[in-house]
Amino acid sequence: MKCSKIIIFALLTCCWACGPNHVYEAMHKFEDQQWQDQDAPVFDFSIADPAETYDVTCLIRNTLEYPKHNIYLTYTLEDSTGQVLDSELLKKDLFDATTGRPLGKGMGDIYDHEFALKTDFRFPHRGGYRLKLQQFVRNEGTSLPNIVAVGVRVLKKEK
Repeated sequence: MKCSKIIIFALLTCCWACGPNHVYEAMHKFEDQQWQDQDAPVFDFSIADPAETYDVTCLIRNTLEYPKHNIYLTYTLEDSTGQVLDSELLKKDLFDATTGRPLGKGMGDIYDHEFALKTDFRFPHRGGYRLKLQQFVRNEGTSLPNIVAVGVRVLKKEK
């Protein structure tokens, strides 16, 4: 029964992700569910129509054993020449700080979160872009445990 729920969930996710407004989506999985301090996943994508507006979203997948209620991360958005278009440090909650209840959407002990990085954003020109994510959680050791993967989604806004 649990396997069939996972298969149905995966099929629905695939169908949703392949819609006409879907521009790009990718996930970076971490070895042993450990996001190392020096690991900064990079996501390269192309924009065909700079006249359109887009939403850029950060995706985080964690386990219930994640040791904190929030995560600090930075993102850097660059164009194909390396010019930084935007960079920001973000604090996002993965669990309710009071109750400890996991936020996001989950199945079993894995939870997915979506956080807007840019909304109604216009890329300045057609071509390639790069978005880099890096964690900045103060943690003993050199890694952030129980982070399964991080990713990026770019969607064209509906008119």
